[in-house]
Amino acid sequence: MPIVKVLIVDDSFETLETLSLLYSNRTDIQVVGAVQTGDEATEFLKNNDADIVSIDIELRAENGIALCKKLHGTYPNLFITMCSVEDSLKNRELSSQAGARYFLPKPVSTSDIGNLLIRFYESKVKTNVPDTELNWIDDFLC
Repeated sequence: MPIVKVLIVDDSFETLETLSLLYSNRTDIQVVGAVQTGDEATEFLKNNDADIVSIDIELRAENGIALCKKLHGTYPNLFITMCSVEDSLKNRELSSQAGARYFLPKPVSTSDIGNLLIRFYESKVKTNVPDTELNWIDDFLC
């Protein structure tokens, strides 16, 4: 199985370190970048490949949801997961509407990373299925 490349976007240096360690504990994941702003994420993706981008909803200088929408518009096949301490239905709905395919509530655990990977691989299998036949949004919100 190929290595999954992950870019992490979070304004907290400590959270970047923690998430990097959690992702790196898996042999099938490589953290290819850890940045603190949307501009850094955008610039990173212009020059590097990532399979998954993890974005904090509440970035200091900007809105993570807006960044998600921007990245989804530019890279529609990019698997985006949103991260937040506030695991609310509203945050999940806003994330989904912006193009996120998964939601990670903080604090993130190793099993959460495993579940994220399952969803990532499922999304790769479903790429040939018409959107009208996908029920991932229902699973995403539950």
